[in-house]
Amino acid sequence: MSFSIVVGLTALLSAYLTVLTTFTFAYFSEEKRVIVDINALGEAELEAMSLMLSTPFVVFTLYYLLKKALGRQKK
Repeated sequence: MSFSIVVGLTALLSAYLTVLTTFTFAYFSEEKRVIVDINALGEAELEAMSLMLSTPFVVFTLYYLLKKALGRQKK
């Protein structure tokens, strides 16, 4: 598996787990909401850069996997 695919899949999984965790905490809270502080430890700049750098890998991974999956269906 290529480095680009690994980075893309890691970013996709990380994003999914973040959304899942946030939703779960909000769903089981009394108010059905949570407040997300994106700079509690001063990490917002690093996270923003990480998101920008991983986006091309995610797009490439989705394109590659969809192309591969659709190619298998045609056979």
